[in-house]
Amino acid sequence: TIAKIDKLPTTEAVKDKGYEVLYLADNIDEFVLKTLDAYDGKKFKSVAGKDGIEKTEEEAAREKTAAEENKELTEAVKKSLGDGVKEVRLNVGLKNHAVCLVAGGEISFEMERVFSAMPNAPMGGMRAERVLELNPEHKVFAKLKGAMGTPAFDDICKVLLDEAMLIEGFKLDDPAGFVEKINALIG
Repeated sequence: TIAKIDKLPTTEAVKDKGYEVLYLADNIDEFVLKTLDAYDGKKFKSVAGKDGIEKTEEEAAREKTAAEENKELTEAVKKSLGDGVKEVRLNVGLKNHAVCLVAGGEISFEMERVFSAMPNAPMGGMRAERVLELNPEHKVFAKLKGAMGTPAFDDICKVLLDEAMLIEGFKLDDPAGFVEKINALIG
C-alpha cells in the first residue's frame, strides 16, 4: 500500500532530499515503468533498487569514512549472514532507521513476489539479491559494533536482517526463532 511504501527507510531518505515520489502499489506497475524508463526527460529510479538516489558530497564523504573505519565489521556481518545476503554495506542516508534491505541485481523485490506467486513457479522462485544496509550513525550500529567477537554477535546480525526483511514486507522463514533471538538479547 502507499502507506507502507511511505514508511520504508529508502522512501524517507528520498523525500528528505525533496524528490517527488511516484508510489507504485499495483503488481504490474514496476513492469510498466521498466518499459517506459523515463517521463518528460526524467528517468525513473527505484528507491529500493541497486541504483538508489545519489548522495550529497557530504553524505558520500561520511559514508566513505564510515565504510573504511568499519570494513572489518561489515565483513563480519556478511560472514555471519552467509548466503542470506549478497552484500552488507553502510548507508548514512537512512536517517532514523538502523537497517534496510535493497535489491542488488536486476530483479526487484516486487518482481520476486510476482514471479513467486505465479502458478507453476519453481520452488524458491526467482529471488532478488539482498543487500543489507546498516546506518553507521544509528545507536543500534554502536551496539552491533560492541558485540563483535561475542556470542551475541550472530544473533544481532540475524535480528537486523529479519528486521530489514519485515520492513520490506517479507515473511520470516522462522518467526519463532526471531522472537527467541529478540528475547535473548533483551533478557
